[in-house]
Amino acid sequence: MEERTFGRTGEKFSILSFGGQRIVDSHGCTEEEAIKMLNYAIDHGIRYYDTAWLYSAGQSEERIGKVARLRRREMWIATKARARDKNGAQKQLEDSLRRLQTDHVDEWRMHDVWSMHELDEITAPGGALEAAIQARKDGYIRYISISGHSNPAVQVEALNRFPFDSVLVPCLWEIVLSSVSPMSSCLPLKQKVSQ
Repeated sequence: MEERTFGRTGEKFSILSFGGQRIVDSHGCTEEEAIKMLNYAIDHGIRYYDTAWLYSAGQSEERIGKVARLRRREMWIATKARARDKNGAQKQLEDSLRRLQTDHVDEWRMHDVWSMHELDEITAPGGALEAAIQARKDGYIRYISISGHSNPAVQVEALNRFPFDSVLVPCLWEIVLSSVSPMSSCLPLKQKVSQ
């Protein structure tokens, strides 16, 4: 399977990864099915696993954790924090580590940063970015990332403020089909993260 270098991490991953948002009861997926899918993905060369503190009140992280407990060395785990302040983000990271049954995550992402106001909160003194920087120093995370779902210009500005290791901008049909065509503003992200 084709592999590509991921952001500034230097890691190479296959072009397919595993998104954990839908391996939860609310999406009709049982724990048994989730564990079977996760093991199948690992057995077939998928190394990148994405989840979030927010997904079904942590159920996604818990299910990934049941597999990570036994196969952690075969998995790159990325999870996300929704809190915008340092204390809230630290608490969410503690929850994530417990649910994932691991002592660290490979990538911790500031989740769905959709406005400049939210970016200001994250990057201000006492913001979530301070929690991420401290967590990396303490060995609880390896890389710091950011994501957004609706306004790629926010992520471009985020890279002007801090050297995030990666940026996640989902390719949503609402964005692709938008008359404004903001996907063109994603191209500077690739160039900036690749530097």
